[in-house]
Amino acid sequence: MLTKQDAQDALHDLEMQKEQTLKMLPIFLSEAIVIGDYETIQQQLNGYITSPYVQNIVFYDATGKSLQSSDTEEPKDAPQWFETLFGLYDSYGQTHISVGGIDYGSIAVRLSIQSFSNRIWNDFRVHFGVMFAIILLDFLGLWLTLYRSLEQLSALEQSTIDLGNGYFAPIQLQGGLRETAKVVNAFNLMIQKVKTTQVELQETSNEMKQRKHWIETILNSLDEGVYAIDSNGTILLANAKACSILGYTEEELIGQQAHRLFHSHTLNGDIIPLEECPIYKALVTKSAWKDDTEYFTCKDSRMIPVEIFGNSIVHEDQALGMVFAFRNIEERKALEEKMKLLSTALEATTNAVIITNKDAIIEWVSKGFEEITGYHLGEALGRTPHELVGSGKQEKIFYTHMWETILSNQPWHGEVINKRKNGQLYYESLQITPVSDDHGNITHFIAIKEDISDRKRTEEEMEHLAFYDPLTDLPNRRLLMDRIERAIVSAKRYQTFGAIFFLDLDYFKRINDELGHDVGDLLLQDMARRLKDSLRQGDSIARLGGDEFVILLEDLGDTKIFATQYMKALAQKVQDAFIDPFIYNEKSYSLSISLGGILFTGTQDAKIILKNADSALYEAKQTGRHKSCFYNETK
Repeated sequence: MLTKQDAQDALHDLEMQKEQTLKMLPIFLSEAIVIGDYETIQQQLNGYITSPYVQNIVFYDATGKSLQSSDTEEPKDAPQWFETLFGLYDSYGQTHISVGGIDYGSIAVRLSIQSFSNRIWNDFRVHFGVMFAIILLDFLGLWLTLYRSLEQLSALEQSTIDLGNGYFAPIQLQGGLRETAKVVNAFNLMIQKVKTTQVELQETSNEMKQRKHWIETILNSLDEGVYAIDSNGTILLANAKACSILGYTEEELIGQQAHRLFHSHTLNGDIIPLEECPIYKALVTKSAWKDDTEYFTCKDSRMIPVEIFGNSIVHEDQALGMVFAFRNIEERKALEEKMKLLSTALEATTNAVIITNKDAIIEWVSKGFEEITGYHLGEALGRTPHELVGSGKQEKIFYTHMWETILSNQPWHGEVINKRKNGQLYYESLQITPVSDDHGNITHFIAIKEDISDRKRTEEEMEHLAFYDPLTDLPNRRLLMDRIERAIVSAKRYQTFGAIFFLDLDYFKRINDELGHDVGDLLLQDMARRLKDSLRQGDSIARLGGDEFVILLEDLGDTKIFATQYMKALAQKVQDAFIDPFIYNEKSYSLSISLGGILFTGTQDAKIILKNADSALYEAKQTGRHKSCFYNETK
């Protein structure tokens, strides 16, 4: 019998359709929306409502202008009280359209519950009709028994009519012997009893006719076809719906052999032998039977799929026949094919789809989950996603925020680092949507996961190229300026000194021209390594281009004397790093650098600091190279 679960499942399926529609519509409309082609948008909106369950779509652009699709309305079978009783209502949803970070408006959709409510209503009537038909089996058996009794009573009545010529009048005594009077009195008493019996029989006959009419009326009111056969398979009765489905009149069905008339062939046209017919087998074995894979042949030769229920009519251990209730399930079969197609499409997606209960216990995963994580369905069932793929890379506050969002019945989206079955870490785009019952209680969560490792890797590479020199893998000018700005802010906050060295390689152009650019590149890489080895951890070194390098020193104390001493000592350490020659192709090349340095505080500008350090470098080169000069603000 119908339960609330059927309605809940219908609402759940409708919500799934809504989420899918809200996901696909922005992709479907994005091109026309971006170029502002409202005519194409209108056509696409009208075209999209042919999708299952979608009844109405409204597009609101960023200026408030709206476009609305034409409405579609499926014929309504289920009465309003039925939809209200089981909480079957249409679903509404809205999503924003953003392309390239630009908000182009939003789309609102309304999905009709009508298909589901019609199907549930029809199922309700089927189950009610079948139960009622089963209840009526005893009445039908009683009717058949009484029908035969009526024939016997009619025969008895006819015999009585024949005996008395249809008239029972008491014999009037005209005198006579005492014995004759006794016989006459006894005969008159018999006449009176016969008359009383005749009246009783007439009342019983009227009652049986009324009951028969009542049963026939109920059978003809059912929305399922009902027919009964005797032990030979001959049709005894058929209700109006059975005649309507099969295309025969009642007179054309009664007395015909059911198997031969409409159940003698398979859908492929193959003949079904009587002894192999499942209906005939149920008749022989006197057992209840149900199936939804059978096909009936209509009068116009159409083959229709039917769902059929059968039960034996048994009286005093004697099988009188069987009664069947059936219905045409062409629409349901078509819907099942569509659902199968949708399920196949879901399995075909490369994204992972996970369904859990309210406690995050996995109840189903798609094929994409196995491809991304390495865990198949059998391994995932009964476990939590975090238990399977948790990497420990996210902080506790991350999951706290996520659970606060979804437990408030709101969808959540974010990026996480998870771990595959083989231990490999990967980036994942994760969207979690809670599913609630009619009372707003969360019953399930649906998660859609996408492996974005390649995209994140590309983003990291692009970000690295934007801030680092590709030859030496040192920070470039852009990252250096950012670090200098931060160092100035830090120096101002803590009242400390910092320093900058501007340096280049002496006679680099001569070496580059003599040995070639490839060797020059090797020399620059060696120079970067020597500079890094001579600095403290936390100091920064950057390559501006060519052989120009900049060193940033932070936190040199809060006294100028100490900062100046430390700056000069480190400058000498950097100079000493180039005492050893550069070896290439078993030849040695002496190296030296010129260096310009400057102290700075939190009150100076980064560009001016670099300019002054460059001036100090220029002074070092003018005084003979292989020297370190320091900018004097008093000049």
